[in-house]
Amino acid sequence: MALRSEIRTRARYRADQFGATKPDDTAYNYWLDEVGRRVWSLLLQSGWPIDYTTSSITANGAATYTIHAASPPDVAMVAGVYYIQGTDVYELKRVNTADIASLRSVQAASNRPMYYEIRFNPTSGAVIEFFPRPNAGTFEVRYYTDFTGFASDATNWNGPARTDELIAIGVAIKALRNEGDNPAADQLEKEWMILLDEIQHSVAWLDARSAPLIRDAGPAGPNTSYFDYPVYVPGVRW
Repeated sequence: MALRSEIRTRARYRADQFGATKPDDTAYNYWLDEVGRRVWSLLLQSGWPIDYTTSSITANGAATYTIHAASPPDVAMVAGVYYIQGTDVYELKRVNTADIASLRSVQAASNRPMYYEIRFNPTSGAVIEFFPRPNAGTFEVRYYTDFTGFASDATNWNGPARTDELIAIGVAIKALRNEGDNPAADQLEKEWMILLDEIQHSVAWLDARSAPLIRDAGPAGPNTSYFDYPVYVPGVRW
């Protein structure tokens, strides 16, 4: 969608910061990574259909298993956990806390695990525990990764439409506050919130054919469309 260098330039224009006395590109690049991670997290929380990464785990009787072994850990959210048996795939459910004690007392050598729990280990990152505990078997964990940052000026931001603009505004806000220009930063903060609201509410329209569902006829008669649930229609508010 937009290169890091392009977003940085747009952020400078937003903050009106050019020249040797203003923050350099190194500072802006740090802010770009920080705001990029924040925007990515907000997209996940809004329910944007982000593509997932898959991790395969082979059980061996261990108490827990690391979902992703990279350093630093980059698991943002887990999308689903599955038990693989040949060509058959079984979805596991999140365990009810009240059932953990009884499930841990069950040996799973001959019982297929049906539940899981996700925790975060400060050393190894996100880990998963299966219930009952299996001594063998293959499991698939689908998860969303955190935004790892921009590797260089040639790195593209490939988020949803207008999220590059959201990053540019967010970086400009950080740059202005760094220079003590809080009034200008506050003004941009209002624009940021309006744009963020529009982007979050457009999640249902990524697949414009199927979301939201539209009825071709309703109580008011034919040729009248009704949405199956309330739909936000972005408007120009500034």
